[in-house]
Amino acid sequence: LTSANHTIALYSDGFDGDFIVEGSMENTANTTQPNEWFSIRLDGQTNDYVSLTNTTAIASYNFTSMAKWIRIIYLPTAVADVGTITKILVRN
Repeated sequence: LTSANHTIALYSDGFDGDFIVEGSMENTANTTQPNEWFSIRLDGQTNDYVSLTNTTAIASYNFTSMAKWIRIIYLPTAVADVGTITKILVRN
């Protein structure tokens, strides 16, 4: 299991959209089985996702989870010209 306290740092270049942190308790991470993953709410957030608008600063958040696997999903608000996510760091 990963430790209970985590920090995530999201580096982006003009990104518009949402990102979601998910965890899994399965022995093997299976990205094709969505029912094996659960949303992890970030500290201080009221939703299971975080919205970013034209963000170029480093967005950092904390969360608590005892998941075996952690993944980050990002959902651009539009198909074109929404910037990019350049790097994601997770500290366990």
